[in-house]
Amino acid sequence: WFVDFSLYYYGQIHFLRATEVWMSALTISAALIQFLTMGLWARLNERFGVRFVVILGPLLISLASFGMVAATGIAGPARLPVLLVFYVTHAPGAAIVILNMFQCFLEVIGAKNRAMLIAIYSAINVAANALCPVLGMQVFLWMGGDLSAYRLIMTIIGALRLAAGGLFFFRWRLLRGRELTPLSANSTKTQPK
Repeated sequence: WFVDFSLYYYGQIHFLRATEVWMSALTISAALIQFLTMGLWARLNERFGVRFVVILGPLLISLASFGMVAATGIAGPARLPVLLVFYVTHAPGAAIVILNMFQCFLEVIGAKNRAMLIAIYSAINVAANALCPVLGMQVFLWMGGDLSAYRLIMTIIGALRLAAGGLFFFRWRLLRGRELTPLSANSTKTQPK
């Protein structure tokens, strides 16, 4: 999820020539939309379940990647408003991922070593948040570091997010109507087949 964080800012500055005002508008609007939609996603989680709602997260987040591809393909002043529309549309997906990924994780771990497993999950998240943006920029530079490389890597990232949404859909279809037995539960319980 974090591989394109630095790439967004790089693209906004170098390819879209965004000013500080535009960058602030993009960031603030996305954060505001995330905050405003958290309650909606919580209600949908209760109605349809975490496994179903999490499908929407990567699908919506992919719009940010495709928004950068669209915006960098437009000449003139319209490209930043186009990017703003994509950012506002992708922001609810980020709220879903933040809210539901951890709940999906909790769904599969048992009480045994729960605190340690949560700490490991958190550490992996923090490490990914620190390392993946650097990796994304490095891959972009290896690809040539120009506009065509930028559009290609953002397309690949968007496609990977769509694939992640597909995997979450597959998981939902596979597990629909089943209660999961946590992996670390006692050995007398069996895993669903």
